[in-house]
Amino acid sequence: MQVEFRTTALKRRAFSRRRAVRAWGPEVGPAYVESIAFLISVTDLGELRLHRRLRLHALKGRWRGSWAINLTAAWRLIFEQDEAANAIVITEVTDYHG
Repeated sequence: MQVEFRTTALKRRAFSRRRAVRAWGPEVGPAYVESIAFLISVTDLGELRLHRRLRLHALKGRWRGSWAINLTAAWRLIFEQDEAANAIVITEVTDYHG
Protein backbone atom coordinates (compact mmCIF):
# COMPACT_ATOMS: atom_id res chain seq x y z
CA MET A 1 0.00 0.00 0.00
CA GLN A 2 1.24 3.47 -0.72
CA VAL A 3 1.88 5.47 2.44
CA GLU A 4 1.96 9.26 2.47
CA PHE A 5 2.52 11.64 5.36
CA ARG A 6 0.77 14.83 6.43
CA THR A 7 4.04 16.36 7.62
CA THR A 8 7.70 16.09 6.71
CA ALA A 9 8.51 15.29 10.35
CA LEU A 10 6.24 12.23 10.31
CA LYS A 11 7.93 11.03 7.12
CA ARG A 12 11.45 11.52 8.46
CA ARG A 13 10.61 9.68 11.67
CA ALA A 14 9.06 6.80 9.71
CA PHE A 15 12.39 5.90 8.17
CA SER A 16 14.73 6.78 11.05
CA ARG A 17 14.41 4.85 14.29
CA ARG A 18 16.72 7.38 15.95
CA ARG A 19 14.43 10.31 15.05
CA ALA A 20 11.33 8.38 16.09
CA VAL A 21 12.84 7.49 19.46
CA ARG A 22 13.91 11.10 19.99
CA ALA A 23 10.35 12.28 19.25
CA TRP A 24 8.31 9.65 21.12
CA GLY A 25 10.65 7.65 23.34
CA PRO A 26 12.10 4.12 23.28
CA GLU A 27 8.77 2.31 23.34
CA VAL A 28 6.68 4.30 20.84
CA GLY A 29 9.44 5.27 18.37
CA PRO A 30 10.39 1.75 17.27
CA ALA A 31 6.72 0.71 17.20
CA TYR A 32 6.03 3.61 14.80
CA VAL A 33 8.88 2.67 12.44
CA GLU A 34 7.82 -1.00 12.43
CA SER A 35 4.16 -0.11 11.86
CA ILE A 36 5.01 2.09 8.87
CA ALA A 37 7.08 -0.72 7.34
CA PHE A 38 4.16 -3.08 7.83
CA LEU A 39 1.66 -0.61 6.33
CA ILE A 40 3.86 -0.32 3.24
CA SER A 41 3.91 -4.12 2.88
CA VAL A 42 0.13 -4.72 2.91
CA THR A 43 -2.11 -4.34 -0.11
CA ASP A 44 -5.25 -2.87 1.51
CA LEU A 45 -7.11 -2.22 4.77
CA GLY A 46 -8.73 -5.65 4.57
CA GLU A 47 -5.33 -7.21 5.02
CA LEU A 48 -4.70 -4.99 8.07
CA ARG A 49 -7.88 -6.31 9.70
CA LEU A 50 -6.36 -9.80 9.67
CA HIS A 51 -3.62 -8.68 12.08
CA ARG A 52 -5.50 -8.37 15.33
CA ARG A 53 -2.57 -7.09 17.40
CA LEU A 54 -2.71 -3.79 15.47
CA ARG A 55 -6.30 -3.26 16.62
CA LEU A 56 -7.32 -1.42 13.46
CA HIS A 57 -10.41 0.65 14.18
CA ALA A 58 -12.41 3.48 12.69
CA LEU A 59 -12.49 6.67 14.74
CA LYS A 60 -15.50 8.72 15.80
CA GLY A 61 -16.27 12.33 16.69
CA ARG A 62 -13.84 14.93 15.38
CA TRP A 63 -11.75 12.10 13.89
CA ARG A 64 -14.66 10.66 11.87
CA GLY A 65 -13.35 9.32 8.57
CA SER A 66 -9.97 8.45 10.07
CA TRP A 67 -8.58 5.10 11.16
CA ALA A 68 -6.12 4.14 13.89
CA ILE A 69 -3.84 1.31 14.84
CA ASN A 70 -2.35 0.89 18.27
CA LEU A 71 1.37 1.42 18.73
CA THR A 72 1.31 0.77 22.48
CA ALA A 73 -1.44 0.59 25.08
CA ALA A 74 -1.78 4.39 25.15
CA TRP A 75 -0.37 5.56 21.80
CA ARG A 76 -1.92 5.20 18.37
CA LEU A 77 -1.09 6.03 14.78
CA ILE A 78 -3.93 7.87 13.02
CA PHE A 79 -4.38 7.81 9.25
CA GLU A 80 -6.89 8.56 6.53
CA GLN A 81 -7.60 6.35 3.55
CA ASP A 82 -7.37 7.60 -0.03
CA GLU A 83 -9.26 4.84 -1.82
CA ALA A 84 -8.78 6.34 -5.28
CA ALA A 85 -5.00 6.16 -4.95
CA ASN A 86 -4.96 2.94 -2.87
CA ALA A 87 -3.01 4.95 -0.33
CA ILE A 88 -3.17 6.02 3.26
CA VAL A 89 -2.07 9.35 4.70
CA ILE A 90 -0.45 9.26 8.13
CA THR A 91 -1.88 12.24 10.00
CA GLU A 92 -0.78 11.94 13.60
CA VAL A 93 0.78 9.87 16.37
CA THR A 94 -0.94 10.60 19.64
CA ASP A 95 -1.30 9.57 23.26
CA TYR A 96 -5.06 9.30 23.39
CA HIS A 97 -5.16 8.85 27.17
CA GLY A 98 -4.08 12.33 27.86
